[in-house]
Amino acid sequence: MNLIPIILATLCTIAGAVGSLGLWVLSIAMAPNSSPAQEAQLKLMFVGTPIVGVAIIAAACVLMAFNQPGWAAVVGALPAVVLLGLIAYGSAR
Repeated sequence: MNLIPIILATLCTIAGAVGSLGLWVLSIAMAPNSSPAQEAQLKLMFVGTPIVGVAIIAAACVLMAFNQPGWAAVVGALPAVVLLGLIAYGSAR
């Protein structure tokens, strides 16, 4: 059995967990400067981000258990990719 895909899937899942945590911190950081309409969206983001992060980690673990480390790496890295996209979008504005 080749261990490199499993290690890659594990590292991508860890990066996804860090990305999910980063999105959660960004939602906290945006709260003081928001309007009342934006506060409702931030509350939804504040509650939804950890739920989605845990679901993605669980999905990556299930995929690794079913011997699909490539898909586990893709699913595990999604929050990190979203975080990088939001940072790029925010810095371009």
